[in-house]
Amino acid sequence: MGTGLGHYIPFIAYLGFWVATLYSLFGRPLWGFYYLLPFLPYRTMRDHFLDLPLGSNVVTILVLAIIVGAILHGKRLP
Repeated sequence: MGTGLGHYIPFIAYLGFWVATLYSLFGRPLWGFYYLLPFLPYRTMRDHFLDLPLGSNVVTILVLAIIVGAILHGKRLP
């Protein structure tokens, strides 16, 4: 539609990764897993994160947060 908002979508998704990481550690780890699933097949979308701090490692950080959050809450790993 030509609104110019397409440049902000990767930044919003990047911030969503950090929100999902914190929520996975201190809230419900399964929700972080649900946030991660749509990003796994889209490498081109994750390539937009490379310019941001720790952008190349957001998927790894989120997976580790899911595992640690599940262990801390005494749940099984998703």
